[in-house]
Amino acid sequence: MRNEGIEQYFLNNPIEFSKELFKLRFKQYEQEVDTIAKKIGVATNNVAEYEGLRTALDYCDKNNLKDVQIYLDSLLVVQQVNGKYKVKSQNLKDLYNLCTDLIEKIDNLEIHHVPREQNKRADELANIALDS
Repeated sequence: MRNEGIEQYFLNNPIEFSKELFKLRFKQYEQEVDTIAKKIGVATNNVAEYEGLRTALDYCDKNNLKDVQIYLDSLLVVQQVNGKYKVKSQNLKDLYNLCTDLIEKIDNLEIHHVPREQNKRADELANIALDS
């Protein structure tokens, strides 16, 4: 049984270049223990998703979390970090490499895809970030 878990959710704007934000929800034993909602400026959706993943992995590293599950609504990012898809874009490769360096610091990490429709809490965090 897992004693730690990270759930990560993103708001995907359908416009390719826009002011992006991401939001993260950290849970342990099904209880929300922390959240991060952050604007990152003008970026593509994929850059925002990788920035969110990097932030979640950094949080895990800084808080010494070693048994982690991450749930992303970006199938592309999930497939890339799980080695199923290649990363072709150079700016994504740089973020991918930052993430893989952090991934190596976590003993037991699973990254899964979750449909965006199951991200109700993500919408609440998005509103917090947009209002700040």
